[in-house]
Amino acid sequence: MQKKMLTLLNQGENMWSKIKAILRKLKVRVLSKLPYAVDPAFSFVSQSDCFGWFSSACL
Repeated sequence: MQKKMLTLLNQGENMWSKIKAILRKLKVRVLSKLPYAVDPAFSFVSQSDCFGWFSSACL
């Protein structure tokens, strides 16, 4: 069970890595602007991204 949970968490890391890269591209450098940039950043994470990350975890 613990190995399965670690695999799931690793796939979540892939998503956060993509979000962080998008925020860097949007040049969000001020903390007060971060809440306004997160929603657009998440819009770049596609359903197929999620499917790929979690299916590679064999869940």
